[in-house]
Amino acid sequence: MIATTWRLKTENKNKYVYRLQVESFKGKRSKNKLLKLIKEWEIVGEGFDSKTKDSILFFSREFDTMAEWRQWLKEFPLETFEIKSNGKVKKIKKRTTI
Repeated sequence: MIATTWRLKTENKNKYVYRLQVESFKGKRSKNKLLKLIKEWEIVGEGFDSKTKDSILFFSREFDTMAEWRQWLKEFPLETFEIKSNGKVKKIKKRTTI
C-alpha cells in the first residue's frame, strides 16, 4: 500500500484539512486493516484499477494544528508521499507494511 497526502485550501485559516489517497491494495482483508488503521478519517471516494485489480480509497480529515497533523503522519505506518502547495511531491516515509 502506498499513501499520498495533500492539504486542501480552506477559508478557515485555523484548521488544516488533509486528503489521503491510499492505493495498491487488494481484497477485503487489506481494506479492513486500512480502515481500522485510519478510523478517524472520513471516506470521500473509492476507485478500482481493472488491469491490476488494485483498489484506491480517498479520505479526508481536519486537524486543529499543524503539530497534530505532523504527529499523526509520524505514527502512520505506510510509505507516504506529500504533494506540496507548489505541486512538488515529497517522500515522507519509506515503505513499511501493516
